[in-house]
Amino acid sequence: MFVSSEPTAIALDKGATRVVLKSVSPRTSAARPLPPQRQVYLRLSRLQAKGQPGVSYNVYLNLPAGEAPRGVNDPHYVGTFNYFNATTGRPQDIAFNVTDWMQRYARETNDPTLTVTLAPAGIPQTDSAPEIGQIQLVAE
Repeated sequence: MFVSSEPTAIALDKGATRVVLKSVSPRTSAARPLPPQRQVYLRLSRLQAKGQPGVSYNVYLNLPAGEAPRGVNDPHYVGTFNYFNATTGRPQDIAFNVTDWMQRYARETNDPTLTVTLAPAGIPQTDSAPEIGQIQLVAE
């Protein structure tokens, strides 16, 4: 594992939610080149909600602070998820293959800071209380 969010639940709101990922060890960094034949995944663990939010959520890596996400054509966009079937008391996990994005990031910067922005594609139901247990960047 490269980096991870804090091990506390991340509550999603009506607007974009920005999460800073931190290195799990002094020897790991998101900006280091990847070993050959390794794939990198952005894992969102323990997705659950009290009710259906009624929208999907777009995921962005290193979207600059204060910049509005531009949907699937944004260069920081890595995928979309929803809470379908994540309201039954059985949290779900999802992963996005971000290998190409991470290789480009490692070539273009030495900055070890990595952020994840989660933005609803619409207005979520106010009583749905969607959350994510943890976000991790892992190489396999």
